[in-house]
Amino acid sequence: MRPPGPLRAEKSFVHRFHDEDFLAASPTRSRNITENLKTTLDQDVGAPRAVLREVDLALDPVEEAQALESAADERYETRAALGEGGMGEVLLCHDRRMGRDVAMKVVHRSRADGADLRARFLREARVQGRLEHPAIVPVYDLAQDASGRTFFTMKRVRGETLEVVIARLAAGQQGAQAQYTQHKLLAAYARVCLAIDFAHARGVVHRDLKPANVMLGDFGEVYVLDWGVAKVGPGDETDDDDEPAPDESGERPIACSGDARTAAGVVLGTPAYMPPEQLRGQRVDARTDVYALGAILYEMLTLSSFHDRRTGTPMGLDDAEAEANIPPELDAIWRKATEASPAARYASARELHDAVEGYLSGDRDLSARRALVQTHLEAARALRAVRPKTLATRSRALAEVGRAIALDPNDVEALRILVELLSEPPEVAPREVVEQLEHADAQSRAVGLKKAILLYALPALMFLLPGAYVMHVKSAGYVALCLAAFFLASAAAALSYRFPKITRHVPWVTVASSIAIACASVLCGVYVFLPTLVVGNTICHAVTGRRQHRPMIIGLGVLAMLVPVTLELMGVGPNSHAFVDGALVLRSSIFDLREESTPIFLLLANIGMLVFSVRYVGHYRNALAHAELRHLSQLWQLRQLVPERARAATSEPPRAA
Repeated sequence: MRPPGPLRAEKSFVHRFHDEDFLAASPTRSRNITENLKTTLDQDVGAPRAVLREVDLALDPVEEAQALESAADERYETRAALGEGGMGEVLLCHDRRMGRDVAMKVVHRSRADGADLRARFLREARVQGRLEHPAIVPVYDLAQDASGRTFFTMKRVRGETLEVVIARLAAGQQGAQAQYTQHKLLAAYARVCLAIDFAHARGVVHRDLKPANVMLGDFGEVYVLDWGVAKVGPGDETDDDDEPAPDESGERPIACSGDARTAAGVVLGTPAYMPPEQLRGQRVDARTDVYALGAILYEMLTLSSFHDRRTGTPMGLDDAEAEANIPPELDAIWRKATEASPAARYASARELHDAVEGYLSGDRDLSARRALVQTHLEAARALRAVRPKTLATRSRALAEVGRAIALDPNDVEALRILVELLSEPPEVAPREVVEQLEHADAQSRAVGLKKAILLYALPALMFLLPGAYVMHVKSAGYVALCLAAFFLASAAAALSYRFPKITRHVPWVTVASSIAIACASVLCGVYVFLPTLVVGNTICHAVTGRRQHRPMIIGLGVLAMLVPVTLELMGVGPNSHAFVDGALVLRSSIFDLREESTPIFLLLANIGMLVFSVRYVGHYRNALAHAELRHLSQLWQLRQLVPERARAATSEPPRAA
């Protein structure tokens, strides 16, 4: 039950003005209050604590403001202006009594005589003063200055408003991203939701939530500012129902549409953050603030204006691009909070807080995983930079990238490094790879040796024997020597195929074939048919032979050319050519070179050598192309496993010729 009117007044004044300044300024009134209080205490022993603890907001605000006596000039020293709002200005003052800086909000001088404004100003001080929450700036004092202007003092907060923070982030200001990470902003936002839920639990709706009214302190503090247009629930002594009565259509008039600032007109608040029911002037409740909180969350996530998105005004950042970067969980949260229908929104700021906190709980785990991913990637990059690159460092780099992908399979950088490592062969081949390659080479040589068994017998079967039949044989001994040499090469190929280890250190097939070709110089001399045979045979053996045998293979080819020439120059053996009247005359040591048959013989011999060499080398070129195709196909399959961005970063388009 309410105490009698006089007692209520005495109790109110004891609570508000029981301090030294007030007692010194009004000793008579103080004495009267004390005597009345003693009478009350005599009647009710339990009254003292109730009197001192009660916050009575029932007095008429205009009468109370006129009754306030102030020692403001003596107690507070004005030092600077901090800001200006719709009803008053905020000054930085020094409290001489407490020895601290405070923020003083004073009614505008131009509007100090307005009874309605003064009443609303006092109401703001009361509402903010009764909301004792860490995220709501506490009120210290309420009085009048020497000129009669009403003021109240509160804690001086330091930091930046969320509006300034979002602007810095949107401008890409240096250091802003590191100072205000998304996780840090969401954590502060969750505390704002709890502060608003606290106010709702005490029947107060803020009605003007926006980034400019959220302060982020220098040491992690979060404050909700400007309770000047707060709506207090029915039945509370501060409820002044400043909303207009609805018209015949059930809607209230709007006096501030399009104004981006806080409006103190018929509909109170900032239109950019008002839900539809507030813009229509209908009754507001906790879900009104939930809508504004959702709009704030959108701006935090996209760094673009929520209001511009709704009105279609051109913006610097494309909405589709901005919203595409929002995590799906947060995207669902802000959309639900800003539903046009109040029933479709979160029922309370606490539910909105719980949704954001739930995301943060998972986001913390995700942040930890991302940190581990970066640690593994940095280790992989460091290992890739090691010179010389060893198999051990490459294996460790692949292991680090594998761990990063296991933690975050969609990390583009990790996938890019993986594809690069798989695409670039190691500088030193692993032992297992060398063994596999040697096995593949052995299989290729086996195929080549099987063909060589027949190919070295072909010259004897296709050219020497038919030539001996068509043309007159000069020397059966030379014919037998050539036949024996080529059959010896065929036999060497057969033995190498049967016992491949005998060719590990010496390419016996190359040795035997080079001897056979050198012996063939007696066919048409050392300058006509011999060079073609030597070049073709050397190329074929260089392509199919072991890498370590290549110098020996080239040397054997050179000897196959030099030995016959040297022997002729030394006069050992028959002379295969002569110079007569400036013409080179060829002589064959085994055949008579007849005019009608020799050209056909030489033509067929050269064509046969050409076809033999091309087909022999072409077989291995096809095998190489097939291996390269398989390699590139495997790389293509690897790229299909990674996202398109990583795929584009690891594949180069074909260059124009």
